[in-house]
Amino acid sequence: MGTIQLKFKTLVKQMSFLKADLEYHKAEHQKRRQLFYSDLAKFMETGQFEISEEKVKKNLIDVYEKEKTVEVPKLKEQSKNLFKKIAKLTHPDVSKEEQKHELFREARKATENDDWFSMYKISTDLGVELGNIGQEHIDWLEQEAKKLQKMINGIKDTFEWIYSRQGANKQQLLTTYCMMTCKIQNVE
Repeated sequence: MGTIQLKFKTLVKQMSFLKADLEYHKAEHQKRRQLFYSDLAKFMETGQFEISEEKVKKNLIDVYEKEKTVEVPKLKEQSKNLFKKIAKLTHPDVSKEEQKHELFREARKATENDDWFSMYKISTDLGVELGNIGQEHIDWLEQEAKKLQKMINGIKDTFEWIYSRQGANKQQLLTTYCMMTCKIQNVE
């Protein structure tokens, strides 16, 4: 096995881990958000604060916003070909197995999202031949791995995540959040 294939194999395992890790962080973040915003609502009742959409847009970033992927024409074409092969095995008109229908839906979603990695995983699960692996696959997977890691790090840097850490100064975090996102209401 050549170095390109070995690097590819390594990156596929790394991507699988990162996708699972991101799924965990998203689910955990949702729980932490609920706690944070519940406590924030109580905190805001004690002061004269009102959320300012303008300040929110200016001072907070959306950690779930996806970065654009550099398009690799060969991968896009390869994804289309993989989708056709997958569809021949999984389309509801072809297969009566619900499990294969689910793979078809996943493949269609992966195609719509230009998610070559998911197309690759589905192809592998079905035994569909991928074709030649080249440097463009390596470059693309490395780029995707960096984006996933950046999203995970972004989630861990949110107010909601930090607020839920043991020993967090919750009062200070709520105050800082309000300073960044609220306007003071006029008190008469």
